[in-house]
Amino acid sequence: MRKGYQSPTDDCLVQLTFKGALRIASEHKVSNQKEPLPPELVKKKKVCEEYGHSDNLMHKRFLLTVLIGYFGFLRIDEILWLQVKHFVFSTDHIDIMLEKSKTDQNRHGNKVTISDIDSNCSVKEVLDDYLTKAKLKDDSEAYILCKMVKTKEGHKAIGHHKISYTTARKEFLSLLSSVMPITEDVRQFCTHSMRSGGATAAINNGVSEREIDLHGRWKSEKSRNKYLKDSLKRRLRLPVLWEFRLNFISTVQSFALCILSACKDPSTKL
Repeated sequence: MRKGYQSPTDDCLVQLTFKGALRIASEHKVSNQKEPLPPELVKKKKVCEEYGHSDNLMHKRFLLTVLIGYFGFLRIDEILWLQVKHFVFSTDHIDIMLEKSKTDQNRHGNKVTISDIDSNCSVKEVLDDYLTKAKLKDDSEAYILCKMVKTKEGHKAIGHHKISYTTARKEFLSLLSSVMPITEDVRQFCTHSMRSGGATAAINNGVSEREIDLHGRWKSEKSRNKYLKDSLKRRLRLPVLWEFRLNFISTVQSFALCILSACKDPSTKL
């Protein structure tokens, strides 16, 4: 601009028009959300069957990532920062103390509790086995998702160096593809699919929204709903419930009219 002249882009009207255009454009943006991890891959033991009995530390690390991400509703960045000291073992559950978490809306701190009721794919047993084989059990500062060095015997865990998000994502998609049906594309999933899959399975099995909020630590209902995908069975309940409600209202109205008629004419039989 020439000296002494103000740029037209600094005008208040131009600025408001620009912000409005951005808002309109964002409203028509195509959503590219990934699919939640299907419960049949986790609950029906496909992941556990494939990697649960493997001696490969990379496989054990992947299995542990999927289980605590799915059942703990954890984000991948939360898992990446987990260290041995953040896990507390109990008889029938484990507690995970999160130092890095975006939310704490229910005043329970950043503690996540995962029950240990599934003996076929126990989160506690998988965690204990991984820590023992990786020789991390006595190192409280070691990262759970730590770097691995290839050796003649297999892999050696470097506990004080955590892996990057890029490495975690690449490993997740690579090993997940081995347990998926041939007809499905692994690219429809991402690391967020673990958190989304666990929450989706919970809502479709009758867990209350309050309990899901408590476990998943979402900021708001809107942010939580982005992770949930209702099953066909759950969606089909709505017309049935609506029809029941209409029939119930119609019955109540008819009964009320009969009572009113009886009040006006005592000889009327209900």
